[in-house]
This record gives sequence, structure tokens and C-alpha cells, in this order.
Amino acid sequence: MKNRPMMDSVRRAAESGMPVYAECGGLIYLSRSLEHEGTVYPMAGIFPVDLTMKRKPVGHGYAEFEADGDNPFFEPGTLIRGHEFHYTGPKEFSGEGSCLKVSTGVGLGNGRDGLLFNSTVGSYIHIHADGAPDWAPRFVAAAAKYGRSHTGVEPGLPDGQNGDGGSDSMPQALMVAGGADVI
Repeated sequence: MKNRPMMDSVRRAAESGMPVYAECGGLIYLSRSLEHEGTVYPMAGIFPVDLTMKRKPVGHGYAEFEADGDNPFFEPGTLIRGHEFHYTGPKEFSGEGSCLKVSTGVGLGNGRDGLLFNSTVGSYIHIHADGAPDWAPRFVAAAAKYGRSHTGVEPGLPDGQNGDGGSDSMPQALMVAGGADVI
């Protein structure tokens, strides 16, 4: 991995409880490792899953998942619609530590997706904006809660406008997304 300091920074953010939402390539980035053509690449190590790149798509098409575990972004019972298109899959996955039940699609396998660590969720599903209408407000609320607890500053104030003359630009949430070009 060429940018290990960035990966370490993202891992520290997740460990601190910062809300992090990772979809598809973001899930790969936050996994323990990615194997491609016999070479194993260490990843951020947030999720205890080792992934491997396949020659054909593992998941491809429309997907519908249901939140069935506590997490910062989806109320239990929420249906999440989107699509998935990934060539990676876990070497082994029991479903333990997941917060999403797969109704349509593949996810991580065994009818599960959505790994959870602190306030970090990683999933293969690419959410459609209308497919999870409560996601964005819950993401913002989680960021605001984290920001208040770590800075005492209400989010949304431009730098220096919180009355203390200091910088207010500390990140309060991360979204990690992308394709499989993380190696």
C-alpha cells in the first residue's frame, strides 16, 4: 500500500468513534487484507475480514438489504436499496459482526453484509439516494454528535466563527468509497 499514513489516519479516526461510512471500495480499503493474483496487500485493518479478488463479479445487480442490527446510519428494520458490483469477496465469512441482512443480492455472503466497528459501517451496496432516504440525515446527525463530543463545537460554523478564534475544521465524519483500485 503506497499511502500507509492516510490508511493509518482513517483507522485512527474509526478507532476514535468518528462516523465512517464505507461502500464497496471503501469496505475493501477498511478490510484487513486484499489478495490479488497471489499477492496479499495489507489494508486499514478496521474490519477483521480478508478479501480476495476474483476473475468474475461476485455481486452484480440491484440489491436490497435490511438493517437488522444497531448501527449509526440505519434504524433497524430500514430497507436499503441500491446496487452492487464487486469482484472481491471474503475468504471466510460467518456473518458475525454484520448489521445488514441481504434480501436481494450477494453482499459479503451467507445472506449478510454491513460490517460494524464503533461508528464505522462498511458494505458492498452502493446506496441509491431514494433507496435509503434516512441515511443522509442520520450520517449528518452522527457527525454532529461526534463533533460536539470531541470539539465542543456545533458543526456548520465556518473556521473561526465559534467564538474562540480557533480552527473549527476538524473532520467530523468520513465517507470512504471507490472502486477496487485501492492497491
